[in-house]
Amino acid sequence: MSLNSQNALSPEDNQELVARQAILGRQDEIIGYELFARNESSGPLEDPFLCSARVLIKTFSVYNLESLLGGKPAFINFTNSNFDEKSLELFPARQVIPEFTITEAPSREFLGHLLHLQKLGFRLALDRFEASPWHLALLKIADFIKIDCFSNAPEQWEAWIKQIKNCKLPRQPAIVATRVETAVLARRCFEAGVDYSQGFYYMEPEIVKGKTLTSNQHTIFNLLNLLLEENPVSDIEEAFRRDPGLSYQLLRYLNSAGMTRGQEIESIRQALILLGRQPLQRWLTLLLFASQGTQKSSILVMAATRAKFAEILREKSPVLDDQPASQPSS
Repeated sequence: MSLNSQNALSPEDNQELVARQAILGRQDEIIGYELFARNESSGPLEDPFLCSARVLIKTFSVYNLESLLGGKPAFINFTNSNFDEKSLELFPARQVIPEFTITEAPSREFLGHLLHLQKLGFRLALDRFEASPWHLALLKIADFIKIDCFSNAPEQWEAWIKQIKNCKLPRQPAIVATRVETAVLARRCFEAGVDYSQGFYYMEPEIVKGKTLTSNQHTIFNLLNLLLEENPVSDIEEAFRRDPGLSYQLLRYLNSAGMTRGQEIESIRQALILLGRQPLQRWLTLLLFASQGTQKSSILVMAATRAKFAEILREKSPVLDDQPASQPSS
């Protein structure tokens, strides 16, 4: 069964952007940026999956990474319900800090995913810490703990800071005060022992404009079908050649995400061989969501489900060792 879809929205329709907000240390030095998806006509995007997908894709496939981040890491928001660790593995651990908002006890599977990401070198951030039992359990693997110092009373977040610092941990996570909106609050946060601070007192989220994401959804659906049907790499290469914009984004992603080992990738064939089938499938699926409007469509959900199902089937296949998923067939 083939996937079909209409073309992508025109660049003028609901152009979405990326906003960044600096995270600073005691000497006002920038240690990283939190990135958000924004829509030019309607402001913040509501769907958390769309937000995460768009920020990741736009950061590494559209924007100039140095201009956007200046060599600093990007804190990107996730929840335990909209999180796909395999997709996150597409991006460099040194550059991306996944920031999790967890409002209920995480599953054993989700904890396993976090530990796997940590083994890959990702630093993990826990947002909206409120000392719930699962927040306290996650302290041992978190690198950053973010505390909302605006919505909570000072006495409350000061007690949380003491609680974190008094925990006997293998390593102490850095504490980040968020929503810091006045000089008085900033001073009190650092006096209470936070390591970093973020909020309107320092800077409002700054809109950073880049090239509009104008991927043709029909081409992406066609490529996903070619990958799912195990077509040769020459067919996949030809589909990319018919869409220069998509080819540009793939090459930009590989050359900016630190996957080229110092070698500039200039051809689609090089890119396909370096990336492999399953990572390309995941990247295209993220791109498909990122090039949508403000709402997820049912056909996108179907596409993502089919891609995931095919990935699981391949992992269970008895011939997997004979046909490794990491390499496209010629």
